[in-house]
Formats: sequence, C-alpha cells, structure tokens
Amino acid sequence: MGMFDWVEFEMPCPKCGERVGGFQTKSGKGELGVVLPYRVGGDMYADCRACKTWIEFEDGYMVSPIDEGNDLPMPPFGG
Repeated sequence: MGMFDWVEFEMPCPKCGERVGGFQTKSGKGELGVVLPYRVGGDMYADCRACKTWIEFEDGYMVSPIDEGNDLPMPPFGG
C-alpha cells in the first residue's frame, strides 16, 4: 500500500539552479507508480537536495517558492 505516486519530471531549482527530480503527488492512485506531469490532476512537490528549497506546483502553477522581492535567479515555472 503506497501513499503517493512519483512524477516523471525534472527542473532546475529556482533558487540555486541544481537539477531537481523525485517529484511526488498524492493526486493519483497512491500506488508508488510513476505518472507523467500532464496526468497529475492536483499538486506535485519535491525539495532541492542542494539548497533544501521546497518546490510545489498546484494545478500546473508553481506556488512555492514564491518570488517576493525578485530574489529568485530564474523566473518561476508555470506562472
């Protein structure tokens, strides 16, 4: 019995630029399966192993981290 599914998705960290993978979602069947991003109906999330930044998407939009003062070196994905 699993609690989430893995999302086949990678991106550069919006804070440090390191590659982030290992995204998870609880929007699917929760069978520890692998799903494609377009199959995720709700949210997906991961953290950057290099700088520990929490990255979260809701309905295709990045909601964390939020650029509240232009301190992100890259524009947010999805927004």
